[in-house]
Amino acid sequence: MSNLKLYIVLVLSVLMVGCSRHAYDPEEFHIEFDIDMVQTKSLLSSSNLNTAGNRFVVYDVHQSGTALDQYMDDQCLEYRDAKWTFTKAAGGDEIRIPWTKKGVHHFMAYNAHDAVAPKSLPVEVSYTSFEVEGSYGAKQQYFNIPAEGKWKLTMENQFDFLYSSAIRNVETDGYSPVPMSFKHLFAAVAVVVRNASTSDLTLEKLSFYNIKDTGSAIVDFDGNVTYDLSDASSGPLFQETPNSKITPGGEYTLYESLGAGNAFLIWPHLAAELAGAQIKIQYNHPNNIEKTINLSENATIKNWTAGNRYIYRI
Repeated sequence: MSNLKLYIVLVLSVLMVGCSRHAYDPEEFHIEFDIDMVQTKSLLSSSNLNTAGNRFVVYDVHQSGTALDQYMDDQCLEYRDAKWTFTKAAGGDEIRIPWTKKGVHHFMAYNAHDAVAPKSLPVEVSYTSFEVEGSYGAKQQYFNIPAEGKWKLTMENQFDFLYSSAIRNVETDGYSPVPMSFKHLFAAVAVVVRNASTSDLTLEKLSFYNIKDTGSAIVDFDGNVTYDLSDASSGPLFQETPNSKITPGGEYTLYESLGAGNAFLIWPHLAAELAGAQIKIQYNHPNNIEKTINLSENATIKNWTAGNRYIYRI
């Protein structure tokens, strides 16, 4: 049994993305990825995943027998010229990284820059120990999201964080591109207000209350996520003040300035965490009226799961 212990904490920034130490040999097969998303009902859609300037950071632990090697360490993968390319650094020269002739590669990646937002996403990557015991020995590498403190999601701070992991046994699976299906860290919520009356209605304000807008997460090498969310904020949160007229039978869609599907991104919530969540709406019809809607009373939406978009029709 080999026991390689690394007690290293790296605070990453896309401005300091490292390069692989393995030189490119043109006679070797080089590592490539087929990148997609298994869940697409959130802010970053399949159509804009492949956007110039989007960047991932890739890690690769190579295992051959009882030997372990950090084959890729904070390696930049950037979308440019209609393809995903390894580069020396963000915006740097293209490089190629050869496959090994044997062994198992454990890949782990996250998006370091969301070009749609646009926003750079600093993440801390920790290694506690690599210990070969049984089948795999690289599962104690994990991401701390974000690098320090917690991410607060507001109307002004909207970004889609993606992560993925994959395994390739070179001897049995060969050198074809590795499928990397990325998942969303956040959920998304949309709201549509409909005027069911026979006269005009002016929508003045809508706000969320008692939801958790601040949190952090840990993603392990297998892609399992553990969330740590702050206590629910009383609000008002994700407030919109359209002051817009809705004609009889008409609808008004909120959050149109945000992401795909007219939704805002929010930390996932379990059913118990949505128990006290509310929407407060103010409108004129013809007098000023304020109503409070308890989200738990919506029988079809029990929780907010990462990667899914939820639409409330009021």
